[in-house]
Amino acid sequence: MSAVTPVRALGLRLFGWWRGAPARTGPLGALAAEPFTEESIALAPASRGIYQLYRDGEVIYAGMALASLRRELESHRRGQLGECTRAAGGFLYKVAADPEEALRDYLRTYMACNGARLPPCNQLRERQADQEGRCNAKHANQERFTGRRFLD
Repeated sequence: MSAVTPVRALGLRLFGWWRGAPARTGPLGALAAEPFTEESIALAPASRGIYQLYRDGEVIYAGMALASLRRELESHRRGQLGECTRAAGGFLYKVAADPEEALRDYLRTYMACNGARLPPCNQLRERQADQEGRCNAKHANQERFTGRRFLD
């Protein structure tokens, strides 16, 4: 049995391992991440799935693509989904028929291995969403009581 067989069984596409890319360790084991470049992202499929973004050998973000892994990764690379993920240096992905369930499973495993913490850019996005939620609730209450809309 070859050393790559478990990786193939997971459905992961690994590019950089033969070029000496640094090994990444995480819930899926030691894997080599593809460089976070336009050329590498162009090889990702236009399929649904989950992905991990890396910086300095650490997972910084785990996300899902409900339509196209390639398009989602390219959005991160261009900074359209925030500066935190734009600074990634590598990525891995897994094609998944149900990306929401696959991401939940991955994050559950990640958190079990990392003291119940999410990857740093996931934490940042959660804080931003919480802040937006509080602001939206505040404005909804003001509108309900005054009958006027308030803008941020």
